[in-house]
Amino acid sequence: LDHCGPDFGFITYASALRLWLFGALFVGVATPNLSGLNIWAREGFGFAGLIFLSIAVGVVESSMARLRLLKVPQLLVGAGALSMLAAILVLG
Repeated sequence: LDHCGPDFGFITYASALRLWLFGALFVGVATPNLSGLNIWAREGFGFAGLIFLSIAVGVVESSMARLRLLKVPQLLVGAGALSMLAAILVLG
């Protein structure tokens, strides 16, 4: 499990690329239809969405680092309950 040098660089780059790809997909799905705008406005809006998403991910990551270990099961139960609610809403 010990990585260093080029291997670590490839792993870090793959992680950043995955985060960028899923972020771009999320911004593309979450934003309204912008087909009436020109290409520069659409790309600018997408870039602004990615900037906002990166700030949100940074805030969540920094707040989760301070989370006490005893609160993790509560967080998992809450996430499970929200996912069950979302599944019920989608299927119902």
